[in-house]
Amino acid sequence: MGTLPSNLSIKDIECLANNDRSLKLMLNRILAPSYDDFIKILYEDIDIAIVELESNPQLMQGDEEDKLSAFIISQLKRAGYSASLGTTGGGNKDITVLGREPSWSWIGEAKIYRSVTNLHEAFLQLATRYRNADPTKACGGVLAYIFRPKARQLMIEWKSAVGETVMELNDFTISPCDQKSDMTFYTSHEHVSSGMPFKVKHIGVNLHFQPLDKSARSAKKYRGDN
Repeated sequence: MGTLPSNLSIKDIECLANNDRSLKLMLNRILAPSYDDFIKILYEDIDIAIVELESNPQLMQGDEEDKLSAFIISQLKRAGYSASLGTTGGGNKDITVLGREPSWSWIGEAKIYRSVTNLHEAFLQLATRYRNADPTKACGGVLAYIFRPKARQLMIEWKSAVGETVMELNDFTISPCDQKSDMTFYTSHEHVSSGMPFKVKHIGVNLHFQPLDKSARSAKKYRGDN
């Protein structure tokens, strides 16, 4: 493998990054000038981790939230983030990710999508228990691990159900996500403790796997017990 020339300029590196997504993502992580930029690139990296998770759903059948979240965390660590499982602070946070600046952080609450009720409780934990929001801790996520069929419809049902949260949180709004719009969306509300905006990305992770060929029908691990 060759080495980079010593006189390579920032402009040269940017040109290389335009043709290499991995390099571009790495540069964006390192050079992120603000908390908002950190969150933007983090969501791109979370999407990459989820694609990896979804690519082999047959290996995930029967897994619980912690194991699935640990896979996502391992992918984020490989990308260079400080990411951890089960940190404390107002409760037991499923996923915590820190940015280049130590004050930049994001937290995620992960649940297997068994019903809109259990997702709603997870969302309220994230929204009201874990932190006093400030501009460098103003975003979080709900990861819904879906082993049931028709993941798109389940996320539409969750989006409709979470709208009822307007009765519990001030300035509650729902907005679409430009990427994977059928499986993701955003909510925002006034944080109960700080009175500052707190934005949550709701992300469906499709892990359904129930093939109908003869060998699969006889395999216990593919019978969809989650």
